[in-house]
Amino acid sequence: MTATGSGTLNYQWYVGSSGATSSPIQGATASTYTTPALTATTNYWVRIADATASIDSVTATIAVAPPDPPPSTPPPALPPAPPAPAVAPTITRDPESRTIASGETATLTVEANGTTPLAYQWYVGQKGATSSPVSGATSTSFTTPALTATTSYWVRVSNSAGSADSSAATITVTTPPPAPPPPPAGVAPAIASHPQSQTITAGQAATLSVVATGTAPLGYQWYVGSSGVTAAPVAAATSATFVTPSLSSTTSYWVRVTNTFGAVNSNAAIVTVVPDTSGAVLEDQVFTLINQRRAAGATCGGTPYPPVPALTMNSSLRTAARLHSQDMAANNYFSHTSLDGRTFDQRIRNAGYTGSFPLAENIAAGPSTAQGVVDGWMASPGHCANIMSPSFRATGIGYGFSAAAAYRHYWTQTFGGS
Repeated sequence: MTATGSGTLNYQWYVGSSGATSSPIQGATASTYTTPALTATTNYWVRIADATASIDSVTATIAVAPPDPPPSTPPPALPPAPPAPAVAPTITRDPESRTIASGETATLTVEANGTTPLAYQWYVGQKGATSSPVSGATSTSFTTPALTATTSYWVRVSNSAGSADSSAATITVTTPPPAPPPPPAGVAPAIASHPQSQTITAGQAATLSVVATGTAPLGYQWYVGSSGVTAAPVAAATSATFVTPSLSSTTSYWVRVTNTFGAVNSNAAIVTVVPDTSGAVLEDQVFTLINQRRAAGATCGGTPYPPVPALTMNSSLRTAARLHSQDMAANNYFSHTSLDGRTFDQRIRNAGYTGSFPLAENIAAGPSTAQGVVDGWMASPGHCANIMSPSFRATGIGYGFSAAAAYRHYWTQTFGGS
């Protein structure tokens, strides 16, 4: 304890809380005090005095921790457990049969349970037949030698408690089929000269030819369409040269050449069909007469039509009309539907017409003059209505002739909205 004051300082230590003087400590009259050996927490304080006054210190608490417990005595050791009885082996997965080619090997595997260590011995033959053990085959897996005949194997698993035999696995050996004989020597076809595109007049035929090399005999089949598209073979067109039928529209043809060593496709030859313009004078006469009738007005089947503006000649509509008239003449038919199934609006669009709707078509067969065909149309209510309709602004006139056709003279007028 450290304190200051006047003159000599006197000290007296006490047990208890500061100010409690009931337990002074005998002989504890110095500034320091050493307690006796303590077994319980105890408080101490000191009073300091001089000739004029005294002062009490704060309480000092000496906390005493409880003593460590005495060491425990370990329990007596248990006697060792008796060893578990050994368990005899059981097969959990037998080796599996399989098929191999002659000269190959096969790896067989067994899985087993039981008290270790487990011993393995593989055998040749059926299950339980021990006359043919496999030397050195004493593990869970066994790879056979290269086999040339079907063979069976099995394995015995054993330990101190007994043994278990697996099922036999049969390794089936197959003999590969004999190699096929070498193919006969020869050369696949090749195209030396492709069929050539050409342009013809409507109603004419085109002659197409191909030149091919390769081991004979060579076979030929001609097709309609793009090269390689076999949806439209041409009946009986099975030679190196092919004559088309009379054509009224542009058509593509190609040929496939074959032999026993392969096949080759030619390029497609495009046969472009253009109309015959030799009837232009007659066509222009019909055009003039038609516009005269429109300018005058007309009665069609009892329905009066007022005068309407003149039609203009459209080149695409004229091409469509010419091709259809010339197709009817060349192929001796009379219809708004072509022999290949096309309708008048399809023919108009195919000819390149891009004008507006509506579209229409008049046809006639038999009259040999422009006046005759126009008179016939004006006498027919439906044809007359087309001619007098204000909805049509453009037209095309086409003429076709064939001395071999039933009507000889064939006419078509096509109409467009613009």
